[in-house]
Amino acid sequence: MPRADELPEDLKDLSFRNSFELTHARWDSDVKLLIQALRKLLERDAAPQPGHGPSPATPVPRPEAEGRGRRPVA
Repeated sequence: MPRADELPEDLKDLSFRNSFELTHARWDSDVKLLIQALRKLLERDAAPQPGHGPSPATPVPRPEAEGRGRRPVA
């Protein structure tokens, strides 16, 4: 993996997106940091972009299965 200083400016962030360390010794704090990072990415991707329509990360309503006390979505 190239270092950030070896990449063009618009690709430098990619050098930090290849992994996320989860260790046994720091499991709880590592997982909390991972969740925070994922939430930030999802919130950013879910934010409406002018002229671009819905984001691919926007949840799409799915029909619920019948017989579970919910009406199917038409």
